[in-house]
Amino acid sequence: MTGQSYCLDVRQNGSDVYETQSVGTFIFIEGRTFCTLSEDQHFKDSLAYSRLVTEPFTQRNLKQFKDNGGLKKCAIRPTPHMKIITIRRARKYGRNPCNHYSGPVCGTNGKTYYSECQAFYSNVKVNCVKRCPCKAPCVCSKVYRPVCGADGKTYGNDCMAKCEKVKVKCNKRCPCTKTCRCRRIKRLVCGVDGKTYWNSCKANCKKVKVKCNRKCPCEKPCICTKIFKPVCGVDGNTYSNVCTAKCKKVQVKCQGSCPCKPPCTCPRILAPVCGTNRKQYANQCLAKCENVKVECHGKCPCSCINYCPRKGTPSCGGDGVTYITACHAKCAGQKIQCTKPCPCPPVCKCSKEYSPVCGENKKTYVNSCVAKCRKVAVKCPGKCPCTCERQCPKTIQPVCGVDGKDYATECHADCADVDVGCQGKCPCVVTCESKCKQTGSPVCGVNKQEYSSRCLANCAKVAVKCTGVCPCSCERLCPKTKQPVCGVDGKQYVNKCVARCEKVAVRCNKPCPCDCEDSCTDSKPVCGVDGKTYKSKCHATCKKTAVECNQKCPCPCNCPVDNKPVCSTDSTTYSNACEANCNKTEIDCKGPCPCSCDRRCKSGGSPVCGFDGKVFKTYPNKCLAGCAKVAVKCSGKCPCSCEIQCAAKGTGTEKQVCGKDEKTYPSACLAACAGTTVKCNEVCSKCPCDCPAENKPVCASDSTTYNNECEAKCNKVTIECKTPCPCSPCGCPMPTSNDLFCGKDNNIYPSVCFAECSKTEVLCKGPCPCSCERQCKSGGGSPVCGAIGSKHKTYPNRCTAVCEKATVKCNRQCPCSCESQCPKGGKQVCGADGEGYLSLCHAKCKKTTKACDGKCPCPCTCEGEPHSPVCGVDKKTYKNACEAKCSKVKVKCQSKCPCKTIEECEKSCPHFRFPVCGVKEDSKFEDEQ
Repeated sequence: MTGQSYCLDVRQNGSDVYETQSVGTFIFIEGRTFCTLSEDQHFKDSLAYSRLVTEPFTQRNLKQFKDNGGLKKCAIRPTPHMKIITIRRARKYGRNPCNHYSGPVCGTNGKTYYSECQAFYSNVKVNCVKRCPCKAPCVCSKVYRPVCGADGKTYGNDCMAKCEKVKVKCNKRCPCTKTCRCRRIKRLVCGVDGKTYWNSCKANCKKVKVKCNRKCPCEKPCICTKIFKPVCGVDGNTYSNVCTAKCKKVQVKCQGSCPCKPPCTCPRILAPVCGTNRKQYANQCLAKCENVKVECHGKCPCSCINYCPRKGTPSCGGDGVTYITACHAKCAGQKIQCTKPCPCPPVCKCSKEYSPVCGENKKTYVNSCVAKCRKVAVKCPGKCPCTCERQCPKTIQPVCGVDGKDYATECHADCADVDVGCQGKCPCVVTCESKCKQTGSPVCGVNKQEYSSRCLANCAKVAVKCTGVCPCSCERLCPKTKQPVCGVDGKQYVNKCVARCEKVAVRCNKPCPCDCEDSCTDSKPVCGVDGKTYKSKCHATCKKTAVECNQKCPCPCNCPVDNKPVCSTDSTTYSNACEANCNKTEIDCKGPCPCSCDRRCKSGGSPVCGFDGKVFKTYPNKCLAGCAKVAVKCSGKCPCSCEIQCAAKGTGTEKQVCGKDEKTYPSACLAACAGTTVKCNEVCSKCPCDCPAENKPVCASDSTTYNNECEAKCNKVTIECKTPCPCSPCGCPMPTSNDLFCGKDNNIYPSVCFAECSKTEVLCKGPCPCSCERQCKSGGGSPVCGAIGSKHKTYPNRCTAVCEKATVKCNRQCPCSCESQCPKGGKQVCGADGEGYLSLCHAKCKKTTKACDGKCPCPCTCEGEPHSPVCGVDKKTYKNACEAKCSKVKVKCQSKCPCKTIEECEKSCPHFRFPVCGVKEDSKFEDEQ
């Protein structure tokens, strides 16, 4: 705008209008109206900007103008070149000072004005700088909690930022800095500023160095030796040695790891075993006392056979030798032919032809050959379960049913639950052959011709020579009566006829094996040297008894003439033992009478050690020692144990003595047995002090340092520590080496003793943190078998295996047994062999399949059984006899319920006349129904 203009200074008076005498334009800065001049004019102390404005001024480009340095503020005072008039005068002159749009405002009267100036001009106060209506004011508390907004400005609190519709970036004054995030793991550390921090991360956030890894204040560590001799404290925790327990201020309950074991007592049986720690023990009990598992029975190191079980399934090796188990065969370097005693049965070879059949055990086999190899009869062709018609033979032998329909076989008629009217197609023609069933067994006639059944042979009026196809073999001519006999080849036969057919002589008329006496055929009695009569010499030999004479006992005396005198109990001398026996008297000693004491003693027996009051002497047995009138002091050869000798020499009046080991003994002899000399002939408490001059200072309970333990004991004080006073809290000696140890609390200790003094376990040797390998070396454990891919390797413990990223297969040395690789916690199953197994894996290890889940026996199932209805005694109809058996119900009749009476049965018979001969009193019936 050019010419006369009116500028409104709303920041000062609000009602003052400045009249300019020169060219100028209006600008609006932050909703307020200001006057600007052209570039060639300048008003001293004027409220304007000395720059020509070529575009409307807004908040967005205000900063741009200021940054360019083209705008300079002037004083807020009018100059002679400007004349002040009021809005009222402007109205009077008809002038409108508001001639520029600065943005809409809402007045208190609820109307919208195009600028703030227009509202003032209309005598209306501004309610809000926007179009009507105005929103309710945003009310916030005056609590000062500064926040930094996403726009980079600081607000008094989050409410004020929300009113400005600005998101909070951080809960502090701008600018925001990155927060120091730490885990919430509690590992207290003490900083150099003497403050305790939650963990080292929190201290680093505060830029404070860590002084020690514990709660402030930092104390000197408890130092112990690195010797690992575990002890169990009264608190139930295991410490690496006594020093560590003392550092923890815990009394030692027992030597060794926790828990403390009760005193272990074992028998003195020598049956050496080798433990998993590669140490040998006298017997299994002693290994158990040391809590060590037995790796093998026998001396260390374990050989292959030591790992094998003592009992198991016998296996036949490739060399034809039967081994106790398959393990023993492998140790001998032999391949296993079969898991049964030698010889192995011939290997069953079948073709790969896929012609499935269903066996009697309700399992599907690839073909009939495979089923035969498994010794399973084929129930029907095709996969299980078998249907009724699939169990019928494939050969067509037509029959006519009573319903007048043709059926392929009699089996198909039974599946349709229809009785057979006659053999052949309908209609039925009565012939001898038609009466015969086509499902009978073939027979061979005396005319050497073959018939499909005995019935057809009878129709041909030919006598049957044997059952089966022609020609008749020897065995088929034998009777089918079972009278088992055992042949001389050790095999069992059905009867003598079958054995004769095999050209084998019968050894005994009973099932194998035969007794020794069964093969005896002689019947002449003999008398054995044991005075018993036997049926024959063969019977005596079976009893492993020599024959004295070939007649019944007693045998007549027939003694030799040799002169070997013996003395009997009746004090009679006989020429030899035979004459003494013939006179039925016992022998007292060898040689002529009378018998001396040593001659009565037998030559056997165990040696004993006797004492005659002066010396000890070994005698062959107790009897000879008695003959010498010597007291037996102990069993076995001399010398006896030291204590027994002392007791033998003692008079009962010995005085107690004190040994140089400061122990009191009942006598000087027993002190010598303990390997010590006598210090004085009194109890130790009464012996005068005679301490050596050695300098091994100790600190006693009276806080006095003594030269050695002896001087402390002489002063009747207890020893606190084996160092000069004062004692350290745990009694840990200062370490002599530069070794370091990392504790479980991530602190570094100079020795194991100092770590245990701080009540922490040593994880590894060396500074913290511990690597996986170093941590494993410090611990024990039993060997495990691990696997990386297909390679198996034995590791010293589970920790080492995990460090090498190996999968642990079993808790023992490689190779692992099948059962040891089975996962724990599996479902129990019942095997096809009727045995229960912990899981399916355990069943497969025994080479058997799963019959059902759970414990044995399996629930009764009749899947695949043919449909052959039966009536139970409970008057209920079951699909077949199997279902009745599963329901524990006896079968009343082989048909649907109700069971028919004889009269009812006769009414249901067909009207065909096929006379048959029944087995009851040779009665003749009209038909076989």
